[in-house]
Amino acid sequence: MVWGMALPGNFGDFWPDGNYVGWDEDLTAFFNNEMPADEKAQFDHISSYIYFVSQKLKTEPGRKPSPDYPPVGSVAAHEAPKRFKTTKSYSSLASFIELTSRIVAVDNSLKDLFERVEPGVHHFFPIEIEMPNNAVYPKQFFVLVIGRYLDSFSPDQSNPDYLKPNGLRNYLVKRCGNQEAMSGLAFFKQEFGGAHLWRESCITNELFCLSDQLKSEITRLGLRLPKHYRMKEI
Repeated sequence: MVWGMALPGNFGDFWPDGNYVGWDEDLTAFFNNEMPADEKAQFDHISSYIYFVSQKLKTEPGRKPSPDYPPVGSVAAHEAPKRFKTTKSYSSLASFIELTSRIVAVDNSLKDLFERVEPGVHHFFPIEIEMPNNAVYPKQFFVLVIGRYLDSFSPDQSNPDYLKPNGLRNYLVKRCGNQEAMSGLAFFKQEFGGAHLWRESCITNELFCLSDQLKSEITRLGLRLPKHYRMKEI
């Protein structure tokens, strides 16, 4: 069995309203003072580099965010945001949250679970969640960079009503996050095998796939995720 999880559509415990603090400044300082000349030549302006870094956090390694950019590589420690300030106070953030620009983060409990079931696969960068009045959210969060992309999706055996071609061999899931749409997506068991957390190379939405074992462990531990639904395993 495979489960699908999309990002939330509204602000709240699964998507705190806010923005990064000091991230642009840190990247600008690195670009101006430390980046090797041959790497800097790949970008026509600091804003291009900042955009590229934001895409690295949510793009499959080896792909180009757009034709004018180099292929994405691994995320360096200095490239991940380190602080996120919310516009209001939160008392019960979920274990898996969306941040600005569709970057995602997980709390320490979910990070430990991911590392236990798939050691060394995914990448985590600590980020502090700040709130108004200089309060800091009591749980430690980590920016999550998915380390596994697979090609197990079967468009031919999925519900065509919820698929839109989006380039060569790529598909956009219409109403991604809707139970009916998600339950109509089909995946080859022989292709995803023993994977527990992954994204599909040909689905352009931020759709996260979870194994039944991982879902069971998340439930047992009482961790909160955005809405997720069973998808078809073939």
